[in-house]
Amino acid sequence: MYKEFVIVEKIDEEKASLYVWRDEVYWVGWKRVEAKVIKRRGKYKLWYQAPFGEVVNTLKGEYLVSSSPQGSSKFRRVP
Repeated sequence: MYKEFVIVEKIDEEKASLYVWRDEVYWVGWKRVEAKVIKRRGKYKLWYQAPFGEVVNTLKGEYLVSSSPQGSSKFRRVP
């Protein structure tokens, strides 16, 4: 099991700048990531390639649901 934190620095209709912190084998610490913004079925998705595979973050209300080859996480918005 790994731990992950995501900070969305800025976002527009095409791309998003994220700071991602992970604690697992392939990725330890903070990294700045440029993600593609995709709108599918009325939901926004933030997609980026990580060392272990692609990561897709879906914005669902006040949550950001992250899925990757290593599993999924659900993040709550912090003001």
